[in-house]
Amino acid sequence: MATQSNGRVVLVTPDRVLADVTAFRLNLLGFQPIVYDDADAALAGLEHDSAGLLMVDLRLEDGQAWRLLDAVSRNETTAALPVLVLSTDAELDTVQKAFRAGARDFLVLPYDPLALDRKVEQLVAEWEAVGT
Repeated sequence: MATQSNGRVVLVTPDRVLADVTAFRLNLLGFQPIVYDDADAALAGLEHDSAGLLMVDLRLEDGQAWRLLDAVSRNETTAALPVLVLSTDAELDTVQKAFRAGARDFLVLPYDPLALDRKVEQLVAEWEAVGT
């Protein structure tokens, strides 16, 4: 499916159930999910393996999600990587902060599986279209 990313989608979440359900859904869509429960491990993984999408759960402890978004946006090799932020907080301030931090889209948890499908496929397609 995704040529530049080899179909890889990186998901960073502390929630094991969310990780399992989302990985299963991504597999059904033909993607290869790579799951991390820690921002530092995800950032190290992104530097070694290409991906077509980064999904970040804002529920990571101690502001890890915001630091990860900042690090990805400042890194020359990952700055253009599309980011989908996941959050239980749908307040306008949180959504705006996520977009200012580099998110290309936002998904409220718990999510509708069809909404996840659309957002993931659209973001990966845009990433592939630019040939990054």
